[in-house]
Amino acid sequence: MKLTNYKVIKEIISQELCEFLSNYLSLKKEVYKTMVKTSYIPLGSRDFGTLDDRQVPGAFSIYGDPAFDILLEKVLPIMCKETNIKLIPTYSYARSYSTGQELKKHIDRTACDISTTLNIGGDSWPIYFLIKEKKVEINLKPGDMIAYRGKKILHGRDVFKGRYCNQVFLHYNDTRKGIYDNRVHLGLPTPFVKK
Repeated sequence: MKLTNYKVIKEIISQELCEFLSNYLSLKKEVYKTMVKTSYIPLGSRDFGTLDDRQVPGAFSIYGDPAFDILLEKVLPIMCKETNIKLIPTYSYARSYSTGQELKKHIDRTACDISTTLNIGGDSWPIYFLIKEKKVEINLKPGDMIAYRGKKILHGRDVFKGRYCNQVFLHYNDTRKGIYDNRVHLGLPTPFVKK
């Protein structure tokens, strides 16, 4: 049976890997801030991440980071098995949330037939799905991931009351079109996405 709405996959990665990735994302955020503050990179550059995330302004996020894109490939066989769909990897996206931020309900773009949210650390913060006008909340522990039909199911998060929450989003398509989100290979930032 193929994935119709969503599926929780417990402990898809180890606690040690979660801690490493969470610390890595937090350090990327500090490095980005320092590089902008010292004018090493111009404000508005997204190649090293951004604090100007379109969905959650102020949250640090990064598209196609090599570490998270490697995770995208590493998890691919598990995703194919768990969803019973032959998938191709499109892109990874990581975000570090802070107190008071909110992920407004939305659906994902075309490169996201199957989207995932992987909790890698921080305070607990449920994701919700609107399925047949009913709000379903799912709380993930570090290492747990939820796979869902990103282009079809409205999803979001209410206002965050914790200190920080680090999440990685791994996106896949069930067609050969758009492999690596139309980049030459994984690990490349958004300027390398061919439209």
